Amino acid sequence: MKIFLSALMIVLCGLPLHAQRIKKPRVPKVPSKAVSLQRGLQNKIRLPVKPAVQATRFVPLKPAEIFDLSRPAAFRAPTPANNSFSGTIFKVQRNGKTEIFGAVAVHALLDEYLTPGSLGKNFQALVQMDEKITALPVEVVQLSSAKALDIALIKFRPQDEPLLRPLSLESASPSPGNFLYAQGFARNELLQEEIMLRPRTSSLGMRQASLSFSNMQARLGFCGSPVVNDKAELSGVFVGVGREPYIGFMASATHLDKLVQAYHNPGKALVEIKLQGKELLRLPVDEYVSQFELLDENQHLLWIGNTSQKMTTTPVEQALWKNPRTRYVRFTIGKTTWKEVNGTWVVSTNTNFRSETVPFSPAN
Repeated sequence: MKIFLSALMIVLCGLPLHAQRIKKPRVPKVPSKAVSLQRGLQNKIRLPVKPAVQATRFVPLKPAEIFDLSRPAAFRAPTPANNSFSGTIFKVQRNGKTEIFGAVAVHALLDEYLTPGSLGKNFQALVQMDEKITALPVEVVQLSSAKALDIALIKFRPQDEPLLRPLSLESASPSPGNFLYAQGFARNELLQEEIMLRPRTSSLGMRQASLSFSNMQARLGFCGSPVVNDKAELSGVFVGVGREPYIGFMASATHLDKLVQAYHNPGKALVEIKLQGKELLRLPVDEYVSQFELLDENQHLLWIGNTSQKMTTTPVEQALWKNPRTRYVRFTIGKTTWKEVNGTWVVSTNTNFRSETVPFSPAN
């Protein structure tokens, strides 16, 4: 036994190290195609990882920034009576081209009563350009009614347009409760107002806003001022106050676009007339409803009333609640045109009124 162990120790100690433990070669397993593809993607193909795309968060501008950005688009139009009205400069995209227009209140223009202190068909606009105030000649090219939209569209000379800084129309309509920013001229002085949008609209869809002033006596000339949102986009044009104190009206950006359409296609741009949220008829921008009549199923008269300022529907809606037998509404429709008086062009109402009767059932 001892001889055997001694012999074994000699054999083991005398062998080289690699011969002391013999390893079999390792045969790699052949992976399946799926596993092979997965390992190949993990180990061999290292694709660059793109950073996650984060949505750009809009940060509303501060009121001071909004007023600064929109200031060059608010102009002042002086009258011969040493007062002035406000105006707005804006731009639209049409057929791939940018067109620049201005807007003033129609009631600021000279009417057939030759009201003193009014603008004419052609007047001077005092525009801020590079910190300087420059007088530019303009011409009224499209009318609406002072009893309805109350916006007149104007054009600048082609050589002046590159110098202007117009506002873009709003990309989305603001919601009731949103704050908007109006800037214009009252009694020849710059006035800036932060106003809140109200839920009610007129039968034309004109927006109502809460104001810091109860009437226009202290704000004469402010009509025509641009009203912008928190992106400094044009939401509309201020056109006046209603019967209620601290409530004002503004023609929307949609209405401005309608006026541009009417300028290019006379009589083709139509504005919807609504009662209780129902569309009853559509009128060209230069027409307006002067009178409402509520009729029963036999078209007998139940109620008659004239339209209030900016075609607010409050009196008509009150009459509808009191007259549930209403089955028709008859509209008396007028038109605003230019009229020449002693060589001067004035805004006039066409005396050839027409009527249109539409079926209607009150919501009550």
